[in-house]
Amino acid sequence: KNNRVLIYRDPWNQNPKGQAAVQVIGQADFSANECNRGRSDNSPSADSLCIDDYAAVDIDKAGNLWVADSENFRVLRFPNRGGVIASSADLVLGQDDFTSRVYDDFVVDLTLKLKHIPGPVDLEFDPATDALYVSDTRPGIVTHRLLEFKPPFTNGMFASRQMPSACFSCGRSDITTTGPQSLAIDPKTQHLWVQNSCFYNDLFDMSTMIPTKLLSSQTSNA
Repeated sequence: KNNRVLIYRDPWNQNPKGQAAVQVIGQADFSANECNRGRSDNSPSADSLCIDDYAAVDIDKAGNLWVADSENFRVLRFPNRGGVIASSADLVLGQDDFTSRVYDDFVVDLTLKLKHIPGPVDLEFDPATDALYVSDTRPGIVTHRLLEFKPPFTNGMFASRQMPSACFSCGRSDITTTGPQSLAIDPKTQHLWVQNSCFYNDLFDMSTMIPTKLLSSQTSNA
């Protein structure tokens, strides 16, 4: 667990074994690896990351880097500045600011249920609408859902809607909650694929007010 994101320049056209990363996000240098730059788990900042078992990144149409910062219970945007990704984030989702680290307030105060992100495990941008989808799945807390954030994005904004666990397919009696995990946009139809903890792949049309499930298939991992 190095708690960082590495950036490579044109890796597909160079020898991947010989190419070194050109930039590190989340640490002061390439040798550092501590959560939140070694300050403490409870001391996040705009330039720190604390990543546990899950990590995800995506790039929006403007070239900004988005990171699921799982153990800080947030999603960060690192801006693209003239082709270079800034080392400090300029926007945070899931928290009010860059130094907060709250994850379970909405269990007590349900008005916050669309604001906090206790378990960001994957994220995906819809290039057609610029909407951001976040898999929010954390065992032990009542979040097994898909969140959708629509632009304009602001710090600590509420998600525009959520899809709870019941929306996702599961044919297994040993799994009681079906948490969305991996996400992908179908490039031909712009529909959203969601792989969940039951090892099912569900395809959704997100353009409707209530997302429409178009297809469900079981993977070989079941």
